[in-house]
Amino acid sequence: MTKCEVDNELDFVSQIGHSGEPAGTCLVVELARDFWTIWPKISIANSTTKCSVAENNVRVGLRIINEFDGHPDVNQEQLMLAAINHDTRFVEGVDQETSEFQLVSQCANLRTVSKTRANRQIDQLAAELTHVRRDMLLSSTHWEDDSEHTLTTALIAWKVASKHAPELNIAEIIKMALVHELTETITGDVSSFNLSKEQLEEKGRNDTRAAQKFAEKYADCPKLVKKFLEYENKETPEALFVYWIDKIMPGFPTYHPIERTHFLAPSREIYEHDGSAHPGRNGNRKTIAKWHQNTKTKLLAAGQVPHPICEELLAQGLRWLEWLVENHVK
Repeated sequence: MTKCEVDNELDFVSQIGHSGEPAGTCLVVELARDFWTIWPKISIANSTTKCSVAENNVRVGLRIINEFDGHPDVNQEQLMLAAINHDTRFVEGVDQETSEFQLVSQCANLRTVSKTRANRQIDQLAAELTHVRRDMLLSSTHWEDDSEHTLTTALIAWKVASKHAPELNIAEIIKMALVHELTETITGDVSSFNLSKEQLEEKGRNDTRAAQKFAEKYADCPKLVKKFLEYENKETPEALFVYWIDKIMPGFPTYHPIERTHFLAPSREIYEHDGSAHPGRNGNRKTIAKWHQNTKTKLLAAGQVPHPICEELLAQGLRWLEWLVENHVK
């Protein structure tokens, strides 16, 4: 995106939360505002690396995981917050004078960082994430890619957990978010919304094969593979939390950026079934109810009862979606 396009998007953000939205949706409205504040900033090119801020920050975060995960001499939370905050300054309270921030700055500098095989593989992996298109139309010409989704998920999961799940490890939540879509560089982003039972089973088998292939391909990045498998196997409370947030996010109220209207535009899997380029035009209660039930099933499929704040987010998202269908506010 150009600087002018970013400025236009940020002007638009100031309107969010003033469209007469229904009661009981304050948290998802807050997250909607955050979403539209984040993505224009992370979609622009970094002046040094020439790649998007999202790609650069994800690359730095993955390198940090592979080199410093579990290292006893660094503050893991400060390290990961500095990684996702690099070039965005979205996270408040990151001290730029700490050794952790300096480590992140060194990892971000392509001229000085060691070009090991592992680092070259991670750089390529981060670049490949930018080529995975998701079913989220962010502007009239821009579909969300996996690097943008990865960084946005990390920032949203951090914000929700820091305020509403203080018992969880923030550093681990950020790490889980950064690795949660890595196998989509192999499979692509495959929506499960309209799949049959047989197709869902086949998707599950494909995902399992992709995870095995990923672990083999990136054997030179052992700590990164370890973190990825922790997420894939839902081994920790933090992995489960990020899994739940990721499944709920398609229903977060994200406003339609094309016409500058207060028109809800969640991911295309909820609303768009005729191939048109305008999410939101074909929404109906039946489709929303199906999305809600599918999402509840996914949350429970992880084998544990979802965190209370995730259940609340899902309920607020449903209220918002139902309200939209009734009102179609512009």
